[in-house]
Amino acid sequence: MDEVDAHWDQLILQSHATQAGNARLYQRATLDALLPPRELLAGMRSPLEDGSFLFGGTIPVIGELQGAESFRVELIDPVLNRVLTCEYRINILTEA
Repeated sequence: MDEVDAHWDQLILQSHATQAGNARLYQRATLDALLPPRELLAGMRSPLEDGSFLFGGTIPVIGELQGAESFRVELIDPVLNRVLTCEYRINILTEA
């Protein structure tokens, strides 16, 4: 956190949704749209236990809310020129 505290609001969160092999930009906003993590943590009644995580909200979608076969999420730091990426696929389970 110390590396990005000073420019937290400049970080960019974006996601791409893929459906039928076509990827499209699904979300994109700077993190000034969300509460900073330190502010979220300060409001907690007790500290997080090891291995825990805290949901901090989301950013608006571009266009309609919809499902997809897969998503790619990126946290872009334009100041330090770095990107964190997470990709996941969705497998719909059928009834047994």
